[in-house]
Amino acid sequence: VRKGELQAFGLGLDACAYDRDTKKAVTGEKAELICRRPFVAAPVCFFGDDEKKTKYRGAYFEGRDGLWYHGDLIETTGSVGNS
Repeated sequence: VRKGELQAFGLGLDACAYDRDTKKAVTGEKAELICRRPFVAAPVCFFGDDEKKTKYRGAYFEGRDGLWYHGDLIETTGSVGNS
């Protein structure tokens, strides 16, 4: 256990810190939190969105290589939980 760190990503998450420029997972620097595969707890829609889920898809997926972008920065340290 390390102060200020999660011990692992959530169960079933294929998540990482992702550099958009290199399109690779990075360790030891802040980068975007993404999930590379679908996951059970992912939101499925936004309240009040249209039937095509335009706002939802625009917020998480559009123009983003098919990856799910959370919208936050994270840093994996390599000590634990590195995917």
